Amino acid sequence: MARNAALDVFTVEPPPKDDKLVMHENATVTLHLGASTVEAQEGIAIVIAEAVGGAFKGELATTAVNAPMIPAEVLYELAPYVILAEKLGRLAVQLVAGGSGIKGVKVVYKSARDPNDLDTRILRSMITKGMIEPISSMFVNIVNADYTAKQRGLCISE
Repeated sequence: MARNAALDVFTVEPPPKDDKLVMHENATVTLHLGASTVEAQEGIAIVIAEAVGGAFKGELATTAVNAPMIPAEVLYELAPYVILAEKLGRLAVQLVAGGSGIKGVKVVYKSARDPNDLDTRILRSMITKGMIEPISSMFVNIVNADYTAKQRGLCISE
């Protein structure tokens, strides 16, 4: 069975012409030009300006790099609970003598939404943040929360 690869991003742009990967018969390579058009640059400038403006108003970002994408309407619905989730995580750590003995947490959500339509990743991340940051030097965010919890042996079930 043939194995193929299609690539458009390289450590060095453009890659050297004699690069073994570029020359490989099963590799299709293109230049990374998607963001180089005038339209793409204008579009991203607008997205960035809106995100910065929203951040200054205290709104949650809906377009964070590497973060799970949560639809804006769900994000706004969950916004009041984001700070609460972090505080509850911090409370759990305080209640269990510094949190060193916590191995697992079960979180139960109640909502008018169908349970399959409730995206709680940001709340789980904030609970994790609240539990880990007070007792460590780690910075926890929506991107690294699940990995950080797993690394510390902390199981958060929902």
